[in-house]
Amino acid sequence: MNIRPLLYIVLLLMSLRASAQGFIPPDYKAIEAAIKDKNSAYYYPPLFERFLANDTTLTADEYKYVYFGNFFADHPVSEFARDQNALYGIAHLKKKRSLREADKKKLATLYELQLKSNPFDLDAVINLAYLYHLLGDTINTTIYLYKMKRMADVIVGSGDGRTDSTGYHVLMVGHEYAMLRLFGYESAGTETQMEGHPCDHMILKSNKDNREGVYFDVSQIFAGYRRNTTNNEKRFLDWAGKNAK
Repeated sequence: MNIRPLLYIVLLLMSLRASAQGFIPPDYKAIEAAIKDKNSAYYYPPLFERFLANDTTLTADEYKYVYFGNFFADHPVSEFARDQNALYGIAHLKKKRSLREADKKKLATLYELQLKSNPFDLDAVINLAYLYHLLGDTINTTIYLYKMKRMADVIVGSGDGRTDSTGYHVLMVGHEYAMLRLFGYESAGTETQMEGHPCDHMILKSNKDNREGVYFDVSQIFAGYRRNTTNNEKRFLDWAGKNAK
């Protein structure tokens, strides 16, 4: 689905904002402390509930904490959380050469189901904004355009994507592809760098900007994998200790 006509002005404003204000890498220690502090304005449970409710009063700063704060939440949303039936239905409908009104409504329903499994699925958010626009649903178009822009702004505001040390910080690898889509780029491959600054270098196909690639910082993603592995090992050892004969 071609989203560029609908989102051109939104993305242009996003790019101008990023260019004018520069970027600030996330302070993960400060974010973790804030989202775990019950007296903080960024305490995660109520902040996340507002995000799930598509609250359009969430500010840019609150979006930063709800987005990066997921790394440190008690029950973080996994990138691998998927509604397989919804994804199968989406893949089936997207094979059609043209979509009828009923198909568009069905697709929107399926993307909504996928968002219940992974509320941070940026690709689903982008597609919902476009589908509701096609369906003439201005309320839901506004909701998902707002959510898309806020999430994209958080990512764009975290880096410039030009070097391995200034990559865009992302919560999930899938967001790398979603951001390329918003920028109007296509991936020609990925190089993952583990030494120094862990990052994904997305090699780009030929584009109007003559840009060769975009860097995405995945340091916190890998840190999350390590935390989960350590926690799972600890839970297993605790279980084994309790059940040892």
